[in-house]
Amino acid sequence: MKKIGIFLAALVIAMFLVGTVAAMKEICPPDQREKFCEESAVQGVGYIEYSKSILDKAIAVDVKEYMRGETGENGSFAMTISEVMTEGTRVGNASYKYYDPINATDFNNFACDKMIQFEAKGKGYGLNVTQGFLEGQSSYKSPRFNGGIGAEVEENYFVTQMQKEELTTMRTTAVYNKTPPYNAQQLQFSTRNAFIGEWGTDSRWKKVCTKDIEHHQFFRGDFQVDKTLVFKEEVTEPCKGEVTCICGDC
Repeated sequence: MKKIGIFLAALVIAMFLVGTVAAMKEICPPDQREKFCEESAVQGVGYIEYSKSILDKAIAVDVKEYMRGETGENGSFAMTISEVMTEGTRVGNASYKYYDPINATDFNNFACDKMIQFEAKGKGYGLNVTQGFLEGQSSYKSPRFNGGIGAEVEENYFVTQMQKEELTTMRTTAVYNKTPPYNAQQLQFSTRNAFIGEWGTDSRWKKVCTKDIEHHQFFRGDFQVDKTLVFKEEVTEPCKGEVTCICGDC
């Protein structure tokens, strides 16, 4: 019994320590900061396939997306994407679309602005289907293991008609600010959809022993959906003796 008591006491201490270190600390941007951008637009009739995977452990950004479909002989497809993943850049013109500096409250380490318009009519081209369709999956994560807030959003759809406007942003290299507004790590997913078919989202935010949030939506039929999800956590003040980030123009 004594050994069991010691084991339980050690377990309680371990759980307490897990909760303590779970406080949100600032992520220092890498010394050599890197950036990835995508700007694309497409319109046409036929077979559709699109995929991407963006993983940057240094700033806790993990993004995946896959889409494929057929417009059918008389259908249509149009898509525009404006996307950036940045570890941080030099201070630039504030009017520039992806204006940095690191301390700015409107700075995002990842942003994807997307528009899709799709209508299936007639037999498909490459997949030998009787009617066109569009299916897709996407996920946006800020892994806690890499210093992020541990939130994630997943989206799935299978439609014959869709109009979509979507903006997803992630801010991870926020640093502690002593005065309001306080800087915070954040994952925001905003989408507007009108569709015929199936569409749904699953989101979750978990912290060991302290937080467990899960959210699920699924619709089948002819729907219009306007949705925004925000996961946000203020960056805590560094403890004495800890190395703090030196941010701004390098």
